[in-house]
Amino acid sequence: MRWPQIVVFVYGLFLVVMGVIGGAGLAGGKPSPISLVGAVFGLAIIYLGSQVAKNPRMAYIGTAVIALLNLIQFVPRYLGPDGKLFPHGLIAGASLITFLALGAAHMMAKSKATPTSEA
Repeated sequence: MRWPQIVVFVYGLFLVVMGVIGGAGLAGGKPSPISLVGAVFGLAIIYLGSQVAKNPRMAYIGTAVIALLNLIQFVPRYLGPDGKLFPHGLIAGASLITFLALGAAHMMAKSKATPTSEA
């Protein structure tokens, strides 16, 4: 298993855990059914991670898109007046790390695939 695939799996598992915590109200608040949608996204990411051998482009781009959507959703909530580290900051940070890691993996793969010309 290569490191980008591990990043995808860990991020998916993280979203499942956070979705279950929020959906069941285990963090002390009232149960939030919308948090279970995050768990479904986590399961989708774990599925995408399992498909890396068949179609790595779909798996990595799909995960990057979900991470970017999570960033768009949770960064304003974290930076807003009611910004909380848990769960908004935690999910935003994990999404940013995942997005940057997958971007770095893409750049590393492209640099190996195309030879550089020295003039």
